[in-house]
Amino acid sequence: MLGWSQKLPGMGMNPWTPAVQECGCPGMNPWTPAVWRIKIVLRFNQARNFMMSMKKNQQAFFYHSNTKQPGIAGIIQIEKECYIDDTQFDKKDPHYDSKSSHDKPKWFMVDVKFVRMMKRYIPLSELKALHLEHKTNGGPLQNLALFTRARLSVQPLTEGEWNYIIELEKKSA
Repeated sequence: MLGWSQKLPGMGMNPWTPAVQECGCPGMNPWTPAVWRIKIVLRFNQARNFMMSMKKNQQAFFYHSNTKQPGIAGIIQIEKECYIDDTQFDKKDPHYDSKSSHDKPKWFMVDVKFVRMMKRYIPLSELKALHLEHKTNGGPLQNLALFTRARLSVQPLTEGEWNYIIELEKKSA
């Protein structure tokens, strides 16, 4: 999941699959930001629409979603704003879409670069517990899209959500 705030430059959050995990694991950083580029390609309309509003230099959390313990692993930065995903036109590519045309492309992507690992991995279970607590008692994570729109791979964050999660990395689990 990618989460980011549309109000401020550099806010965000994004769930990821093992393709990103092979680049780095929580607590390890083999990435060189000047070298690694990761393209986010989305095949779900609402997530795509969120992605289309991302701006260069905004930051986002990257989130390991397909692991034993899903959670926020690090921060990425938008390097190239939304553009056409050419794989939709390539019949040999697994992302080929016969219903998409060059005149009316359906699928887009952004380029991101690695910024840094979180100071600690923030597991989904911790975020869920805080979300439920904030939902009951009030707090910045009460409307966190990760739990209110859980099927989306790109989700916006408010400035308050972003700041709260950044503060979480400083606390022990």
